[in-house]
Amino acid sequence: MTKATEGQTADRYRSALAIMGMKPGLTRMHRLLASLGQPERALRVIHVAGTNGKGSTCAMMASILSQAAWRTGLYTSPQLPGLAEAITVDGIGPDDDEQALLQETIASAVEADPELSADPPTDFERLTAAALLHFARRHVDVAVIEAGLGGLLDATNVVDPIVAVITNVGYDHMQLLGDSLVSIATHKAGIIKTGCTVVTGASGPALQVVRDAAKERAATVRELGRDFGVTVEESPVAGRARFTYWGVQMDLHGLTSSLLGPHQVRNAAIALATVEALRARGAAIGDVDIRKGMRVVHWAGRAEIIASRNPMVLIDGAHNKEGSQALAETLQWLGIQRAVLVSSVLADKDLESVLAAQVQTTAVAFATQANVARAADAGAIADAMRKVGMKDVRVVADVAHCLDAALHCARQMGDDAVVVVMGSLYLVAQARGYFS
Repeated sequence: MTKATEGQTADRYRSALAIMGMKPGLTRMHRLLASLGQPERALRVIHVAGTNGKGSTCAMMASILSQAAWRTGLYTSPQLPGLAEAITVDGIGPDDDEQALLQETIASAVEADPELSADPPTDFERLTAAALLHFARRHVDVAVIEAGLGGLLDATNVVDPIVAVITNVGYDHMQLLGDSLVSIATHKAGIIKTGCTVVTGASGPALQVVRDAAKERAATVRELGRDFGVTVEESPVAGRARFTYWGVQMDLHGLTSSLLGPHQVRNAAIALATVEALRARGAAIGDVDIRKGMRVVHWAGRAEIIASRNPMVLIDGAHNKEGSQALAETLQWLGIQRAVLVSSVLADKDLESVLAAQVQTTAVAFATQANVARAADAGAIADAMRKVGMKDVRVVADVAHCLDAALHCARQMGDDAVVVVMGSLYLVAQARGYFS
């Protein structure tokens, strides 16, 4: 990846953001953090980018590190709404007083700087700054930071990580990141900094972009399938997959994860390779910590069963083709054959590619519209459902009314019917609120 290529990618990203009414560039973040005393410089960071699996991988790493008695910060994006959910230390978000103080501190920094007042930081930039400031104030031992969109020009890309993780590269946010895997990978590889360790599950042309970026920045690369991997063992434990991890110096058998779905085993490989890279740098993380961290990890909104019966309800933030395929594999793995599907997806997605993987298990499909301006019209969702082959398609634009109708429908269908809520995390958040 040459500097010219990186520059062209950045120019396209800025232009696309401007068209969408979003603010490009990292200038505001750097000014804001300077006003806050450069909290990012006090942190030891694991920075995670990728198309799918970022959140689950971050959650696994944070769980393991907390078990090893490391004070661990976790910042996830896109996050379920709420500052306390997006920013946690050992699983606990800032309390009301801490949230108010963070917001007040950032507002004061913006008001005191004429340039920031004239060109205010976006909500995401403020949230990212709040996370970095909170972690610095809490003196975390390590901060696990998930990139929001892309990597190169993402607001989180102000950190200097000890490990840069690129879970995978697929087609998503193409209006911003470009329509080729090379262009998208160039954005993801933007998080690689000089001298860090890179852990990646990328493949094909995207992997070469990652390799080139790492070589340019004197970073060491650990690749899935070459330097580390997992094999699934035949005997599951209480419905959970058992697997073996093999790496450069670490081999662990009989691991289990509380996260559902066969794709989570691949995410576990990335997480464990990152932990192994930390151990190679001298981090005290025991095998017992790894096993328990994997066993107890929780990640809201990803193949999460929020009602176990009458009917079972599963929610998943699958919002692109790869995520939807992973959800389909999870439903098959769970033995779910008749689903009442509820879906809302953001308007910038390829609706048909997101929905196509759900055709086989969907008996009845409900199109709805999450309460966010970027959500696709419920009618457009319904049209896409029909185009991919779903037969019984119903439109209920209001999410709460749609969930009412879906539950009623599933109960009429019988005990084996499951309500599956999938799509944007805005929909997932509304569904979690509905069932809470």
